[in-house]
Amino acid sequence: MPQTIWKYPIKFRNDGSAVLSMPPNAEILTVQIQGTEPTVWVLVTTPDYPFVNRYFRVVGTGGNIEPMMGKRFHYVGTYQQNMLVWHLFEVKEY
Repeated sequence: MPQTIWKYPIKFRNDGSAVLSMPPNAEILTVQIQGTEPTVWVLVTTPDYPFVNRYFRVVGTGGNIEPMMGKRFHYVGTYQQNMLVWHLFEVKEY
């Protein structure tokens, strides 16, 4: 099965959350800054349809990571932007 790498620029809401729509089998490889935007790169084995929404939250160093009711956080990666250090988590159901 051919594999491809896709990229997703992330647009965060004011609360630090974001939603990305991608194939259900997408494996997150890294998060980095491209230009001025935080971007996630994912490995896709087959572009299964329909896409699924995946939920993310960014937290600055020293920020609170409060578990939300019925949710757990999976660490994705850390990146630097504008002299700040950010940590990206995927939010998953229990």
